[in-house]
Amino acid sequence: MCFLASEFSLTFWGADLLRERCNFGPAAAASSLAAVTGGMLNGRFFGSRLALRFNTESILRGSIVLALIGFAFDWGFTEWPVVILGMLITGIGIGVHWPLGVALAVRSSGGLTDHAAAAASIAGSIAIALAPFGLGALSDAIGFHEAFLLVPAFLVLSLVILVVRPVPDEPGAARAVPTLE
Repeated sequence: MCFLASEFSLTFWGADLLRERCNFGPAAAASSLAAVTGGMLNGRFFGSRLALRFNTESILRGSIVLALIGFAFDWGFTEWPVVILGMLITGIGIGVHWPLGVALAVRSSGGLTDHAAAAASIAGSIAIALAPFGLGALSDAIGFHEAFLLVPAFLVLSLVILVVRPVPDEPGAARAVPTLE
């Protein structure tokens, strides 16, 4: 799954990005990754509330765009407060990707929910196993900063898949209607 490929590439290699772009030492770079995980915690917390009111695809599309905006700060700047803010924003964006991605897989399964959940877990495990190592191998070939562009490539690919292959609503399924409270 492209979602997990971007998430784990960022969390495995984010400290190296901070070391290269912001001249952080190893301890400062590693501890600064809390911005990503803290962002993911907030993304999941608030995303779960949004999921009660809005459709999954809209939340996922918005969260991918948010993660891409955050990544632009991660990748494009060298001032540490901007880069860490970008990591926080990226974390908020990617926080809902896995749970809502699995929900879409289950919804599109035609009633084979256990098969869909298993397939998502297998695909996610493969992405977790391969993407960070692919980024590392690519960085040896073209340089770390350029190789880190795999993260937004995975995000863009997931957005393209959501747009090109939307998951149809289940017959008779109620849709949450946004309200202003």
